[in-house]
Amino acid sequence: MQSTSGGQAETQGNTTGLKPVEALVGLALNRTDAQVLKYLGFFGEHIPFKSTALLHVVSVAKPMWPLRAVYPEKPTGLSEEKEAEIQAALEKEAGKLPPQLTRHNLEYHVRQGAVLEEFVMLANEKKTNLIVVGRKAGAQNGVLAKNLIRQCGLNLLVIPEKAHGHLKTILVPMDFSENSIRALRAALDLKHHLGKGVKVIAINVYQRPSLMAHSLDMTPDQFERNIRDNHEQGFAKFMADEFPGQEQEVKPLLIDSELPDVAQQILEKGLEAKGDLLVMGSKGMSRLERLLLGSTTETLLDMNDRIPTLIIR
Repeated sequence: MQSTSGGQAETQGNTTGLKPVEALVGLALNRTDAQVLKYLGFFGEHIPFKSTALLHVVSVAKPMWPLRAVYPEKPTGLSEEKEAEIQAALEKEAGKLPPQLTRHNLEYHVRQGAVLEEFVMLANEKKTNLIVVGRKAGAQNGVLAKNLIRQCGLNLLVIPEKAHGHLKTILVPMDFSENSIRALRAALDLKHHLGKGVKVIAINVYQRPSLMAHSLDMTPDQFERNIRDNHEQGFAKFMADEFPGQEQEVKPLLIDSELPDVAQQILEKGLEAKGDLLVMGSKGMSRLERLLLGSTTETLLDMNDRIPTLIIR
């Protein structure tokens, strides 16, 4: 492993729920890095970063039995020439970052082994509180992202290769749990730091009560309108209770649906709204809570290859 550092000055000041930002950024040294660096640049222009570590892992799987009898369990290590070549590539990529990120404690790390293990070990070493990874177009699921959440319990930003490339609309799926409240709070903090022109949309998928309209002496249209009005009033009360003074900063997107695929509907509506960032809360800090991410979060990490996703611990 090789590590080098940039400037020594530290950025002071308050940021979002990610404060102070100490980022571990995984670079694959392929086409996915372009969007990773672009989004990192957006954040770096507005949110002070205390440190940024760029990591590239040369993946080496441990041999399975009976191959262990022939091949060693541990990799033999990179040659100095190859390690220097990879570090030079990382430094070249870092040249695409804004000065706010490159002048404060910028480090380069080259490691060999299992990707997940190397991320976890370095995150622990660096006391990282934000991990940033890319997602290649066509990838079938978010296995690495889900495992990073489970193993590290850190804030995680996943940036798909097909992302729009700007940051104007923040989406927050809401089920009014403590997790979603934490996510909405982080989204509003991000909005404040990112400046004018950024909007926050809270998406809530709800199902109507299993009551017949005629049993309430209503027409079907009146019944539908009554349900809608109740949810709008409920959301307004929620905002007034949990985010007093910020009610006008969040636009509710209430979706009446009888379908069970909540994640699919969130993603479809998010794409229609031209969402640039999806913010969700993880279940908690304990290992058991992290193992149980929640079906909606799991499914969104699997299927979402368009909208960058920020998981808040």
